[in-house]
Amino acid sequence: MTAARFAVIAAVACSPSPALRGPASGPTTVGPSLPAGFTLDVVVPWQAELVLARLRLDDHARPFLLTQDTIVPLKQLPDGSTANAFRIAGIDAITDLTWNTDGVMLLVVGRQLGTLDEHGFRALVDLPVAGMRVVSAGPDHCWLFAPRAPTGDLYLYDKNGTIAEVVRARSPVTGVSGSARQAVAAIDTSIVKFGTDGTIQMVFDGDQAITAIAASDGGGVFFATAGGTFFLSPRNALTRLTATGARGIEIRGDDVFFILEDVGIVHGAKVSAFRTQ
Repeated sequence: MTAARFAVIAAVACSPSPALRGPASGPTTVGPSLPAGFTLDVVVPWQAELVLARLRLDDHARPFLLTQDTIVPLKQLPDGSTANAFRIAGIDAITDLTWNTDGVMLLVVGRQLGTLDEHGFRALVDLPVAGMRVVSAGPDHCWLFAPRAPTGDLYLYDKNGTIAEVVRARSPVTGVSGSARQAVAAIDTSIVKFGTDGTIQMVFDGDQAITAIAASDGGGVFFATAGGTFFLSPRNALTRLTATGARGIEIRGDDVFFILEDVGIVHGAKVSAFRTQ
């Protein structure tokens, strides 16, 4: 692993790539035991349709499934009734969506990032490429990346309407999680922590591609590969959560959700239990 694989970029102009500061050795522990106080419960049993759906959480950690044109709430309403799936007027296909921490829904439609108003979809800004994913980065920002692009370009959108390129890598970015000030990204087999102040650090490098990633408030990282679903603590201890890799991981506060093939959508709580790891 060399520093040339990654670069932190100020605005849209490329700056010299800083040295990566990876751990002195690999993760120190691997084990199947979960910390006391953390539980895993199946919310939705496995069904074939989950292969085509994307899991997302709103600002209250309520899970939703996104299909091509439909948003499906997974939790019941306060009165116990089932929430209805819904579509957005004027949109035939949704590439991705997220909710910022202040409850604003942001959607990628074609090559546009937008939100909703009383008329339906309202475009906010044109995107660098088509097929971009969007991830909340706090109340005023969101991350944007294209996992199928030939290179790994990660952008930060500001509610003022600007899009700044923050990370450039030789391999595609397959996931990102965290705030506008500090976040982690999955790039090929590596997990990279970076800040908008220009710092960058490789915190994990394995032999399998990272397929999903989510950063906890306590500094740890949930991630998945073909070989399992894991939690990497800030002290570099690795805990295996499941023997199979999650198809998706979403986190909000003390709640984390996984899509596990042949199991279903699984809710994990409380994430704060991992702070002792």
